[in-house]
Amino acid sequence: MLSSFVVLLSSPALGAPKAVLGIEKLDFGTVLRGDTAEKTIPIRNDGDAAYTITKVNSSCPCVILEMPPAELAMIAPGATYNLPVRYDSKDRIGPQGAVIAIMTDDPANPALTLDVTAFVESLVVVRPPNGVVWGYVPRGDTINKKLEISPGNSKNDIELIEITVSNPGVRVETEKITRGDERLIVATFTVAPEVPLGILELEVEARVRVAGEEAQIIAPLRGEIIGDVLVTPPAIISPKTAYTLGQRISEITVAPSESGARLPKLLGAMAIGAVKAIIVPTAEGAAVHKIAIHAGDNAGEGPQSGAVYVMTDSADQPVTVIPIYFRMAASVIAEPAILTIKPGETRTVKFSSGLGGPLKITNIGFEQDILTAAVTQSEANDANISASVTVTAQSPANPDRLTSIVVVETDVPGGARVYIPVAVQP
Repeated sequence: MLSSFVVLLSSPALGAPKAVLGIEKLDFGTVLRGDTAEKTIPIRNDGDAAYTITKVNSSCPCVILEMPPAELAMIAPGATYNLPVRYDSKDRIGPQGAVIAIMTDDPANPALTLDVTAFVESLVVVRPPNGVVWGYVPRGDTINKKLEISPGNSKNDIELIEITVSNPGVRVETEKITRGDERLIVATFTVAPEVPLGILELEVEARVRVAGEEAQIIAPLRGEIIGDVLVTPPAIISPKTAYTLGQRISEITVAPSESGARLPKLLGAMAIGAVKAIIVPTAEGAAVHKIAIHAGDNAGEGPQSGAVYVMTDSADQPVTVIPIYFRMAASVIAEPAILTIKPGETRTVKFSSGLGGPLKITNIGFEQDILTAAVTQSEANDANISASVTVTAQSPANPDRLTSIVVVETDVPGGARVYIPVAVQP
């Protein structure tokens, strides 16, 4: 008798890829600032099946990678692909670090990461790095901030070839000094007596030689030139605090521009816009004048602006204008401040003084084809009684006109007109 049997044929095990990086860290070493360094990353396949590089990325734009072309992105067993990497040192200085990520379709190694390091050395270092920015300097004085130019490597020497300033009204003087192990060029700037008052913006350009190489640097200089009087601050900006009518906002100080000089006589302070200026009495022999700045007595709610003209007997700047920007609180409080209403529905809006005093509604305005409004309580004399207005939406509503504004006029300073937006729900 023949017995049946089954023979199971087992196929050989399928191969598997193995993505491996040939280095543990990519160090570009020392790179001169502005130069580009190049290296490669060996990407091996230690498995017995091919895999594909699907994406390459870096955590820093200074590390430049290019995705390999399709014919090179597939790594055969035992093969190695050398991925080119460039390091751009522009706008960088000192120790640098980044991370490279190489994505593959190897199930066991879908992401290979590699740390990148470099030390960017500048041939020349400029301090302050963003140039010289000063506050105020009187005409004819030396600017109180200096520009320093030194080798990027303190072991190197530095030689100044040439230095110029773009404005002939500013004179530059240089001195080579040694500070510890560092040799550097220090530039000092002096403003000529005839330079115009106001903001001064210019550039200093220098050529130096370091370690046998020439380098050119351009640094900005910016500040304000003043005369014999210093009026501060140059502007008053207070957008966060909501001020009430007449409330003090800030103060303006008038002083001589140089310590120990004569205090110019304050001739007056004229305010325009939503502010008022009050000269603060000063004692005999005071070193400064002060002008208190208050919100106007009839400024409306929201952002406000104004200016104060400060007049002195200064020979250089007899009139100085100080702009002022601030925000006013509501003089009249409406509850609710916005109405959503259905056709035919009537809603009540209550009004009270934000200043805590009495309030009287003197007039109301509205679009009669959208809604009607009427004063139901014209006066609010204490905290327990609110002035009020009723608003009724027309029925049926016009689908083309579903929004409007009710204008309520009051006798409260700063609350001459209160606007109540109205939305009609069809």
